[in-house]
Amino acid sequence: MLSERTLELFKKYLEDFVKLENEVENKREQLGHNIYFEPYTVFCRLDYKKILHIDLNDLKMFFSDNDLLYCDDDLLLMFRKLDIDKHQYISFSEFSRYILPHKDEDLNFLAYNRQSYKIQENKLPKLVEKQLMQVFLAEIELNKRMFNQMQQLKAQRDWNKINAWESVNSERRWDFKVLKEFFDQSRIYYTIKDLENFIYRNSRERDYRINYSDFLYIIFAHQDENKNYIFNTPQKNKKQIAEKQSNFIGQTNFMTNESTNIKTDKLNRNRLSYSHHQELQRQDEVEVSEFRINENKDQNILQLLLNKLKIQNRLKGLTLKQLFIRLDHNKKGFITLDDLINYFQNELNQPQKIEELIRLMKLLDKNKDGIISEKEFCEQIVKHMYIQQF
Repeated sequence: MLSERTLELFKKYLEDFVKLENEVENKREQLGHNIYFEPYTVFCRLDYKKILHIDLNDLKMFFSDNDLLYCDDDLLLMFRKLDIDKHQYISFSEFSRYILPHKDEDLNFLAYNRQSYKIQENKLPKLVEKQLMQVFLAEIELNKRMFNQMQQLKAQRDWNKINAWESVNSERRWDFKVLKEFFDQSRIYYTIKDLENFIYRNSRERDYRINYSDFLYIIFAHQDENKNYIFNTPQKNKKQIAEKQSNFIGQTNFMTNESTNIKTDKLNRNRLSYSHHQELQRQDEVEVSEFRINENKDQNILQLLLNKLKIQNRLKGLTLKQLFIRLDHNKKGFITLDDLINYFQNELNQPQKIEELIRLMKLLDKNKDGIISEKEFCEQIVKHMYIQQF
């Protein structure tokens, strides 16, 4: 059991975490409302080497381009948080999961489905650059505050990770119901949306459940080197940093019909399409050879998927479940853009333009979180096609 003092510190830690996570989300929403924000275009802006990966040096260069002094430790901790798979780089899937707003589903859908565009001299529109930097600065503030509070907790003589976990709930996972009850009993102020966002952002699988390994990740206990990890901003730079950050005060973005009529049209089209096709075969038992393309705007990219996957009848008779396993290159349980690139390039020897694969990714990614689960994969392919025996 935690002492009363330690438990109060832990409650304060969770309360502030939810609050600061919401502040980052607010910055994401400001960015998402900008009609020139599109995840892949922003990703390309940060990918200085144009290798479809962002590393720590890319983040440093982005800060330098915007004349912002930075602390290496700040950027390193932010990088670790985005690098979910621990590959020492940030993939497009990881980046899109991080940068897209989550609380506002309509805004998420709108931002995710904008068309990517080419940028001149590797520069985004000025307001997009500023709003992107605001997200990063809010993230850095979150990480610093939470790290410092966790160091205070670890300094308590009775601090224990397992006891802290069980002080909330002794079950294998924290879900919304568990945390809501804990916050209510602790008289911690929260909103439903804020709590949902906290769980989503801190669940590695984005399944609205925080398991024990996620909890260890939250408190940085999974990284031994964090034991003596000290944030150190040189005294002489603090004034300069404050002056630079003041340049990034939020501005009211110009709005267009995109946030009303256009968005409504897109949502209606997405939700009502194929309403006539309700009784589907079990998705994981449908054979690839049974597909016939629907005559709609998605025909070309879906034709690309099936034609390339059926080259020389190599996949004849393969069920969708088996097909998903083949595409899941690293056996993670979900498909990313990197998996699609790898499959077309290395398995089929038919490399495709990245723009085409991104379109395919967007079609199959029903939850708009940057990854494709097995359920999404099966459901979305069936949804976009008539199922007929040839």
